[in-house]
Amino acid sequence: MTFPLSDETVSAIKTAVKEHANDPDFPKMSDYDIDEDELKDFLFDSQVIEEVTMETEKKRLTRIGIIFVIPVAIMACFTFDTKLRLLIGVCGGIVACAIYLLLEKIYQHRQDKKRAESGAARYCDAVLERLKVEG
Repeated sequence: MTFPLSDETVSAIKTAVKEHANDPDFPKMSDYDIDEDELKDFLFDSQVIEEVTMETEKKRLTRIGIIFVIPVAIMACFTFDTKLRLLIGVCGGIVACAIYLLLEKIYQHRQDKKRAESGAARYCDAVLERLKVEG
């Protein structure tokens, strides 16, 4: 399952679940160890996962800026050549930001993998497969 889910996909899943609730051939939530609330939460989270508000993007960029400045500030404490201190500080800031972004990417990948392997994701995949067979 790919994230985020489009509005059409979410509404198709919700409609199919409502329409085929009593159909014996249709996937059952109990087979995937989920309930209706878990499905609703999963669909909502999957739909808005990539919708980053300006505030959260601003916080992220602020963190990156602080991480970049810390090595420069540390290098300002030393007394050797000014140009060399600045160069070392900037290089250290770039490396620190790269490490932070890498860790952020790894964390996001793990969260997506965990979400994709959940019972709700498997249930949604089964529902979408069933819709493809019918359609």
